[in-house]
Amino acid sequence: MRHTERAFTLIELMVVVAILGILTTLGYPSFERAVRHRALDAAAHGAATTVNQARYLAMTKRKYMSVYISNNSFIVRPDNNTNLVLFRYPNNPSAKIDSKIKLENSNWVKFSPTALLVDGNKLPTSSVSITLTDTVTNEAITVAINAVGAIEFIRSGG
Repeated sequence: MRHTERAFTLIELMVVVAILGILTTLGYPSFERAVRHRALDAAAHGAATTVNQARYLAMTKRKYMSVYISNNSFIVRPDNNTNLVLFRYPNNPSAKIDSKIKLENSNWVKFSPTALLVDGNKLPTSSVSITLTDTVTNEAITVAINAVGAIEFIRSGG
């Protein structure tokens, strides 16, 4: 009885590898865009988490609390103490929000002891926003906070 062994030829394997390479090349831009999109979403949700934490701390500690943007992180501090950090996002001091995401806000986010949004002079204000822009895709998310601390995400660009 005669045995014949079956196997793939070198040419067949090279064709499969070439097809996989082409598919990977075609799919990479979509994958990269999805990764950038998720990084921007994570940063926006981090901003919202920090704002919520500042509002909560203002109510429980009965003090003015401010949200600052520093070294690509969001920091909650009591209004009168620039050295004390009560909350940080990302919470690991060495972790930072993706460096390709630019953080801007029109005003510091500040809450009164009654948990109302206030301006720099501690006067009630109707809203404030933090804008996060991905410098690679030009996509932006604005985190809008109203007077009672409700948060809305507004996506634009990209």
